[in-house]
Amino acid sequence: MLCNNELKNTTMKNIYRFSLVCCMLVIAQLAYAQCAFNNTSYLTFDVSTYAEGGTWVSACTFAGEYNTLTNVQAGTVILISTCNELDYDTEITVFLSTATGASVAYNNDFCGPQSEISFTAPSTGDYYVQINQFPCDVNTTCTTVDYTLVSLPAAGGDCGATFTDSGGAGGFYQNNELETYTFCPSDPTTEVIEVGFTFFDIETNWDFLFAYDGNSAASPAIGTYTGVVSPGTLTSTDPSGCLTFVFDSDGSVTFPGWEAAVNCVPLPACGSTFVDSGGTAGDYGNNELTEWNFCPSDPTTELIQLDFTFFDLETGWDFMFIYDGSTSAAPLIGSFDGASPGIITSSDASGCLTVVFDSDGSVTNPGWEAN
Repeated sequence: MLCNNELKNTTMKNIYRFSLVCCMLVIAQLAYAQCAFNNTSYLTFDVSTYAEGGTWVSACTFAGEYNTLTNVQAGTVILISTCNELDYDTEITVFLSTATGASVAYNNDFCGPQSEISFTAPSTGDYYVQINQFPCDVNTTCTTVDYTLVSLPAAGGDCGATFTDSGGAGGFYQNNELETYTFCPSDPTTEVIEVGFTFFDIETNWDFLFAYDGNSAASPAIGTYTGVVSPGTLTSTDPSGCLTFVFDSDGSVTFPGWEAAVNCVPLPACGSTFVDSGGTAGDYGNNELTEWNFCPSDPTTELIQLDFTFFDLETGWDFMFIYDGSTSAAPLIGSFDGASPGIITSSDASGCLTVVFDSDGSVTNPGWEAN
């Protein structure tokens, strides 16, 4: 049994221990959390002017300031380091280039009290590199930030890039994002961008991904996506060959986001063969949602015609939708599952036909072949 004084002393010790543990937890959290965006601009560097192995320096950078890296291609790897400096304990945070932009990379104490990031750009655009004094503080003491362009993406515009949300393949996107991503081929006269989503999971009816057929959000809308209903595979029909995406997240709750492969595909040519994903000898897959756009090179003298020579889908469950125009917003010609579409000819001014295929989660069939 404890007397009043003993009880008081024991209680105070327990409170002290609890406070100490909480304090340690808060310090640990600060040590590993990214810094907030300070919105204090310093120097701007155009990354497109550097070759692989190129270096540049941001001299006399104050804590709380950021450098802007412009024209960064998706897949570019940039090394950012303060390891050669001893001016103050640094932290590095890389943000997407908006005032509300999510951080896409962070490091503290890679090399003693100094920091270093090998940063791979998840999308084409501009980035902010912010320096802070630990813990996420500002000052007016000079330090030097060293940059090295480690590698550039393979030639071919944005072809071969991986398109992910700001959290990358293993993380979650952030609240209050409003980001624009544009992907373009190197030669739109011979190829166009195709983006195939392999994973998609955003907050249903609160966070949205908008897709546009062109090089800006002013281009024709392809669709709006939320929840786990993937955009599937989208292909540009715009003369630029580009696709643009805008992601908008609200102020609470985040999800794993998305992952997609960005590829360049040849412009569909008259006389080519149109088959399902299984090819001429295999079945298509489950849970496919794919869009194809077929357009003539000169719609003033020619138009697209599809002649289906083979057609076998799961009746009542898997469907092909054909539209008279360059997008799935064009007038619907028909929905087909069991019976073949036969011969379909465009009557749109663009001369184009758009085909959307949607398969369910079970049972696959041989698909189709068309000229």
